[in-house]
Amino acid sequence: MLYYKADEVNTTATAQINVRLDKELKEAGDSALAELGLTPSVAVRALWEQAARRGEAMQTIAPLLMGDAMTLKLLVCTDVWLALVSDGPSHSDAAALFAQAANTGAQLLYPATALSDIYHALGGEAAQEAAWAGVDRVRQLGEAVGVDEADLMLACRYRGLAGDLAGNMALAAAERAKADYLVTFDDDLLRRSTVAALSPKDMCVVLQARS
Repeated sequence: MLYYKADEVNTTATAQINVRLDKELKEAGDSALAELGLTPSVAVRALWEQAARRGEAMQTIAPLLMGDAMTLKLLVCTDVWLALVSDGPSHSDAAALFAQAANTGAQLLYPATALSDIYHALGGEAAQEAAWAGVDRVRQLGEAVGVDEADLMLACRYRGLAGDLAGNMALAAAERAKADYLVTFDDDLLRRSTVAALSPKDMCVVLQARS
């Protein structure tokens, strides 16, 4: 825990602000401030002064301060990605989700294991051009969440939650990425997900409310 002391002018009282930072964040922040010739205390004081004035400068700073906190992380399951890159009956709902996510700046994630499922669902070796085009589309729009032995163990522990291994891997990926929501058409996952889960249509409603 860091302690910043702000001395009140013309008084002997001292206000102490407790700021909790992990080690890596503190070191990276201290380094960036040092490059600007600033100390943490000077930076905090400057921020408080701008907040007290409530002027245009603070209005400019506020989005930078809140950006990461306001960005939703969405772990989008294989079925939704597949609906997007194919012409199935759920394509319109998936397309609406991705359009709304782009408008609100939501971060779109997918389990790395989803790419193989998508490739084969789109025809695999028998239709390589279409299959690879689908894989490329997913990689263009989203970010992969990697998998290691810990994720596999977790997915196996969750075997009673989702209907198949792909669903359990999605749950493990959502937890690894600390996703705010898991998005799927799968009714079992919607009912039993270990993180907040919504259908694409309901996720659109949430995103619209935040725009």
